[in-house]
Amino acid sequence: MSKYRFSIVALLVIVGMLTMYIVKEKPLVSSQEQRPLQQVPEWNKEAFKNGDYQHEWEQFAQDQMPFRASLFKAKTKVEYGLGKRVFDDVIIGKKDMLFSVVKPVSKAQREAKEKAIKTLSKKHPEIKLEVMIIPTKEVMYPDRLPLFYQSSSQAETLKLFQKEMKSKKIKVDDTIKILQSHIEDGIYYRSDHHWTTDASYAMFQATHEKRFAKEGKWEYQKYVVSDDFDGSQAKRSGYYTHQKDEVSVYLLKEDFDYIVKSDYFDGLKTSVYDASKASSSNPYEVFFGNNYPRIDITTECEKDRHLLVIKDSYANCYVPFLLPYYHSITMVDPRYYQEDIEKLIDEEGIDEILILYNYQTFFEFDAFESLWAK
Repeated sequence: MSKYRFSIVALLVIVGMLTMYIVKEKPLVSSQEQRPLQQVPEWNKEAFKNGDYQHEWEQFAQDQMPFRASLFKAKTKVEYGLGKRVFDDVIIGKKDMLFSVVKPVSKAQREAKEKAIKTLSKKHPEIKLEVMIIPTKEVMYPDRLPLFYQSSSQAETLKLFQKEMKSKKIKVDDTIKILQSHIEDGIYYRSDHHWTTDASYAMFQATHEKRFAKEGKWEYQKYVVSDDFDGSQAKRSGYYTHQKDEVSVYLLKEDFDYIVKSDYFDGLKTSVYDASKASSSNPYEVFFGNNYPRIDITTECEKDRHLLVIKDSYANCYVPFLLPYYHSITMVDPRYYQEDIEKLIDEEGIDEILILYNYQTFFEFDAFESLWAK
């Protein structure tokens, strides 16, 4: 009798799982793993012959499995308990801090960036050029890395980069030196690869605010907009830190008007902040709402300065501090921007360029130098 009971229970479990596969909503994207999920494969004779069709069904079964998110977390916990410390290029460090696996940068990679920036400077000698490359967490918190982890030598690479780029026309900020004096302020999120707004503000104070000191100082009020942030590194790895991260914004105490526009969202905006993102799965997107190919900001600043920011997402929490000092700011993300950058420089009357990137995005990918090949 017990044998039949077991068979009936097993059958009910199988039927239940199949039913859930059929009736449950099929998400398009995993917010946890930050990747698209396989949908029901379309029949294709050639794909069936070469095995791709069958592989897509296998991927669909894995991606759309009921309770998949919970099982993913449980799997990570078990493997962590067995000593594993790297999950999908995310390193589980000490004191509840997660790190990205950063590849060492070759001489050829570094020289390609240097050449692109020098070429830009020679082509536009009238434009002030500033480079701000922000190191990743491992440079600031090496003591929190697992013992086995080999350094990506970011400090050495940035030192060589600064030495080669040093000139009267190109300003390269010593970002490591600036951030080192603010380590205790929480300059990176524990669970995400971005720097915090506190770190961004510290960098601003040491660079642009100091440069424009004679024009007066603007006062800011800090506000926490989210206190339960689980960042991209937590979601990719399945390891969730015990203490959630806070996302903050710094708002000007005085009224200051500006307009934000882009071909990639509807209408005009009067704020660089998207309040709806504060309660989303990624509250870092409170800055501008997302990464867009191009954003144009026009301010009430009377100074005739026109800034082009060539950037990745690290710039999103930095640019708001620049608003009072420029009449116009154009932000371009080379990962998505497909237009003629030289035409933009001419049409917008650009007289300053800020290149602001995370170290890993800047050196590992060729989006920056490809901007001039489009």
